[in-house]
Amino acid sequence: MTPFKEKLTMQTKMTLKKLLDLTKPAGEILQLRFDKATANAIQSFKPKTHTIIEPDQLIAEEAAVWAKEFPQVTLLPMQWETALEKLGTFDLILIASDPIHLLSEGSSAMKEANELMENIEKMFPSLNKAHYTDEVLEGFCNHVSRSSPESLSRFLDQLEANGQITKKQHAHFNERHELPKSTPHLEQGSFFLPFLLTCLEKHMKKDSVFVSCLAASAYEDPRFFDEIATNPSLDVQELPLENAALALLIKKLVN
Repeated sequence: MTPFKEKLTMQTKMTLKKLLDLTKPAGEILQLRFDKATANAIQSFKPKTHTIIEPDQLIAEEAAVWAKEFPQVTLLPMQWETALEKLGTFDLILIASDPIHLLSEGSSAMKEANELMENIEKMFPSLNKAHYTDEVLEGFCNHVSRSSPESLSRFLDQLEANGQITKKQHAHFNERHELPKSTPHLEQGSFFLPFLLTCLEKHMKKDSVFVSCLAASAYEDPRFFDEIATNPSLDVQELPLENAALALLIKKLVN
């Protein structure tokens, strides 16, 4: 299940409720991703402010209707990178999603992506420089689209971002090969650490708490271990939960 396309599972809602019971949110709260059950649970603690970042347009529309009943709620329907630029510090920051899979070198998703990129580099030695014609793209898409359509979709996104194909080419090959829309940045485990580091640096103060659900221990990601777990200014806890997920709680010990 991709966390920003589907409703949260009942297990996840129960898990998030348990996390809120542990942290007892008050003061100023930041919620990344809207879910009505989670938002209502936060409101039950009567926070001073409750800011919600929701990048998905349809879900943001639902959040806007819900928020009309709560004057202390601010909804930011945009990507988290843009939203955080507008915000200050918070007492609690919560990611309301199904347990996050942190992409690591050992994960199947990362292995698939690495294998695809190796194949791409063999076929396209000047990967980061060449502008690709329709003929070249067609041959490559025919080779990859059936075995790894999601990875191909992300690859075409990157080519357009690099200026190596046009927007028209991108749309044409997405349609021709019936590629799935690549998942937004927030749906990838890779968003987790950049979001966390940004929050720690600019949006958390002494005694602020960061909360999230993980599918596996964050310590399996060497980046987390190097940049978070060994940081003496942070109190990091992972707590087991009933649905085999883990609760990650990080308390900032200094300003």
